[in-house]
Amino acid sequence: MTAGHTVAALLVGWCMQRADASCRTVARRLDHTLDRWLRGPAPAGPFPGRRPRTGPPRAWSPPSPYNRTALNHMVVRRGPPATR
Repeated sequence: MTAGHTVAALLVGWCMQRADASCRTVARRLDHTLDRWLRGPAPAGPFPGRRPRTGPPRAWSPPSPYNRTALNHMVVRRGPPATR
């Protein structure tokens, strides 16, 4: 009985591994195909006579102070009330 269950477990594991590999292959091929279909030919860009920027990327600006103050009233505190 133990040998039968061991063989069955090994066969199920092998079948699951094969199914997983097949699903992964299908997903990869589908992703590649959809990427080609949806991308199409490369567009000339919004300004065809202009060269793309080649310098370093711009630094991010600091976040707006309005974002912080707008969310101050949304803070929910948990636990016992603060001692005074």
